[in-house]
Amino acid sequence: MKAYSITWPRHDKKLRSIIADLGYQRYLPKVICLTCEPQFKRWGSLFELPAFNFDFLSEKDLNIKSVVSLSEFQRIHRQIINAVGYPIPVRPGTAFGLLSGTVSTRKLEDFLWGRISVPQIDKRANELLADEGVQLMTAELDMRFHGRKVDTHLAIQVEPAPLLTQDNLKYFSIKICPVCGHYKRYAIGNKPYMTSGLEIIRSAWPEGKNLVRAIEGAGIIASQRFIDAVQKHKLTGISFVECGKYV
Repeated sequence: MKAYSITWPRHDKKLRSIIADLGYQRYLPKVICLTCEPQFKRWGSLFELPAFNFDFLSEKDLNIKSVVSLSEFQRIHRQIINAVGYPIPVRPGTAFGLLSGTVSTRKLEDFLWGRISVPQIDKRANELLADEGVQLMTAELDMRFHGRKVDTHLAIQVEPAPLLTQDNLKYFSIKICPVCGHYKRYAIGNKPYMTSGLEIIRSAWPEGKNLVRAIEGAGIIASQRFIDAVQKHKLTGISFVECGKYV
């Protein structure tokens, strides 16, 4: 069975430019790991969790410039798991909390790409998907047009999960650090970018999720139910690109 990732409609000239500039103010710290980063000694991943606030964390834990030891980040991770109630694979450098920014027009598509990798969804479109059994984790966002709040869209939270086979990781020259769990591309060479040729483990797909971000860095994969519902209702502002297959 083929697998598809999501992206903005590059073929549509009207939608090529991103019409919103949205961002976060709160980030988890990066991590020092001398095993996987002997030169730079720190790493962080740009994952996004707009539905969580983590107000129980101290300000020193929430600075994008902060770098902590692996043991300290594991302590923070345990606090997060206890708060959300399930073992979410949070990564160092993750952005979270209120997504905010500006938009240049009020005429918005069903999916708005104010972030490069994760879109925002119109509230009506979200309800249409829910009626089809496609549940998304969403959160309110602070989006403004000429200083006035635009409340038509919601932030989508897409959580990461390890999806690729070991052979696929070798093909893309990706190794997982045995100490901190970081997926690192060690040799670029002539290896292709991870936009196609993915081998996704079907049994690794998180139960009940319709959008999943491959923790290995392979983008956001859509479930077939999500694809069918979007196409059924002819929702705009999103495209699907074949990226591999389920195994």
